[in-house]
Amino acid sequence: LTFRGISMEDIVRGCMAENRFGFEEIVWLLLFGSLPTQKQLSAFCKLLSRCRELPDNFAEDMIMKAPSPDIMNKLARSVLALYSY
Repeated sequence: LTFRGISMEDIVRGCMAENRFGFEEIVWLLLFGSLPTQKQLSAFCKLLSRCRELPDNFAEDMIMKAPSPDIMNKLARSVLALYSY
């Protein structure tokens, strides 16, 4: 399996050797076609971290108040609800 010409095994080995997950690098690779430099990765991680927080009370209002037996359906509905939040 390769992503943008880079072996997935090589990517996993690199992440494991440095004890990291590699999520941000893979996202960068898929979006831009190459692995990021350290400077690009640092800026990209900062950008992603600013976008990770849920709006105030989102978890309580959307997730906790209306539990569902189908967790995947609940997750999909919650992601869609974020658009209008």
